[in-house]
Amino acid sequence: MTGVQTCALPISLGTSAGSISPRTKWQELAKYEFELPSVEEQRLIVEIMDSADRVREGIRNVNTSRLRRALWLELVTSNNQSGEKLKIGDILSLEYGKALKQTNRNGGSIPVLGSSGVVGYHDTPLVDAQSVIVIGRKGSAGEVVWVDGPCWPIDTAYYVRMKRTDVQLKFAFELLKQVDLPRMSTQTAVPGLNRDVVYSADFVLPGDPFRELYLMRIRALDDVDERLINAQLSASEALASLRRLTVERSVLSVQ
Repeated sequence: MTGVQTCALPISLGTSAGSISPRTKWQELAKYEFELPSVEEQRLIVEIMDSADRVREGIRNVNTSRLRRALWLELVTSNNQSGEKLKIGDILSLEYGKALKQTNRNGGSIPVLGSSGVVGYHDTPLVDAQSVIVIGRKGSAGEVVWVDGPCWPIDTAYYVRMKRTDVQLKFAFELLKQVDLPRMSTQTAVPGLNRDVVYSADFVLPGDPFRELYLMRIRALDDVDERLINAQLSASEALASLRRLTVERSVLSVQ
């Protein structure tokens, strides 16, 4: 099936018609001729493709979320008695984003973020900061996104403003991820997150040395995640090249 799909795509594109909604003419595609490999060659092609797919899936299935959760629980448990007992509202506030219609977005390098992430780009930021935490308010309520650099959160999202300068923004991000904000949202037709509910959530703030050690470990996991993403992209590119080369050598020997 892999070989048929791979050879059919360029031929389908080459025989398509229509400018608005291009479509392939089956009569033309049916005339395409190719050499069918032997059963043994077909089996070898399938084995190669399956092996490459397993490698890619193996990389994709590596997830650091459980380790992050374990580190958080270790931090909370070890500091439950000595840490400072606070509410989330004591250290930060959730500010409303501002509506920005798609027709008013001017492109550029500034990401525009809704409740589930980037929804477009603009040329000026609403929040001009080195790093920003954006939280879904409506729709994907409670989703927490870290943004490197200035951005524009729209009205379906909150952004975080720190009240205490002695608490790192990165720690606040991990805190908000671990308290399970989606669970705090109202489960209606359009789920929503009430910031007063978030403010009232209790937590224990560990001492600064403990937070620094924890964040050092988290940054190491961030580096692992970045490497995994790059490895997955490389694996996908390698798989595509392998599929193309295998098909060209064994399937697409056109008469």
